[in-house]
Amino acid sequence: DPTSWTKKREDQGISRYAAILQNMLRLPPEEVQAMSQELNKYRLIHHIDDADHERALAKCGWTKEEFRLGRQEKQDEFEEGDDMDEFESVRWRKVRRFSSKVVRTLLQ
Repeated sequence: DPTSWTKKREDQGISRYAAILQNMLRLPPEEVQAMSQELNKYRLIHHIDDADHERALAKCGWTKEEFRLGRQEKQDEFEEGDDMDEFESVRWRKVRRFSSKVVRTLLQ
């Protein structure tokens, strides 16, 4: 079914983008700012619109305003033993690992 295949690919693209964001957001704010043009290029190439960007930020626990400021107002860390939601599944961890390689490549 072409429609479901397209939807699945879009979802994978957004998850990959969220993983890239998550890795970037671990960097100091000045490094994130320095990478903003590369991030914008990635968004253009992969058709990540503002709504998808905001959804990805939400998955990372950030708001659009926090991202614009380059810092979070509050940071709630995931506690060991907490139930993991679907986003923190094994698949998500694999995407994060892949995206951290992408971020390292961009920084080189």
